[in-house]
Parts: sequence; C-alpha cells; structure tokens
Amino acid sequence: MVRYPGVKKRMASIYLHRVRTIPYVFCRLALIAVIFCPMAFFGITSQALAGPPAVSAQQAITVVQNLPEVKKLLAKSSSPKYKVILNDEEPNRYVLRLVMFMPALGGDPPRMTTVNWYAVDKATGLAYSITPGVD
Repeated sequence: MVRYPGVKKRMASIYLHRVRTIPYVFCRLALIAVIFCPMAFFGITSQALAGPPAVSAQQAITVVQNLPEVKKLLAKSSSPKYKVILNDEEPNRYVLRLVMFMPALGGDPPRMTTVNWYAVDKATGLAYSITPGVD
C-alpha cells in the first residue's frame, strides 16, 4: 500500500469542515423558514397578514345591486320582490344570492327562491356570477 503524505490531515480537515457546516446550514435554513413561513411556526394566517378586506359586506351587496342584470330585475318589480342577501363569507370573497320573494298561497307562509348566485372579491370589489358547488 502506498502512503501519501498529509492524507490524514486533509481527511481530518474535510471531516471537521463538514461537522462545522451542517449545524450552520441548518440554522440558516431554520432562520429563513421562520422569516418567510410564519404560518408554519406561529399560526399566522394570510388573512391576518393582509389586514382588513378592502370591500365590506354592505359594499359587496351594493356592487351586486349595481350589476346590469340585477338592476333590471330590481327596477322591473314595483314591490320589493327581489333582494340581494349575503349568503356566506369566505377568506377571499363574499358569496351573495339574488332572491325572489313569492307571495303566500292559502295558509302557507311566504316563500323565497334563489334567482342567481354572485361572488364579490374582497380585495378588488369585482363581482361575478357563480355556480354553487362548482366554484
């Protein structure tokens, strides 16, 4: 077997270098994760980081009432037959329904039927028609 001078020294320094850098790299990665992934470590949600929504629920109802097809229905009926109501609040949007109230028949109470579903983005205030269960 041929011996090379200084091999043990080089191997020892490489080993020591690896032993020193592994905790250093791990600490760096942990620090990066704590800075850029607060959800994982502190339970902070993106909603909490974003702050309050730019559009309130009442503003979302007004946005849907100002859509052309909804305006037509609201203007066409003389009595308050059609109404926009808030159905659900999701993290990024409001879900609203355009409902029609039907008169009571006989001894039955008045009924309400859904004409269309709408969603309003909380950040932009953009309203769009949706199909529940699909969107």
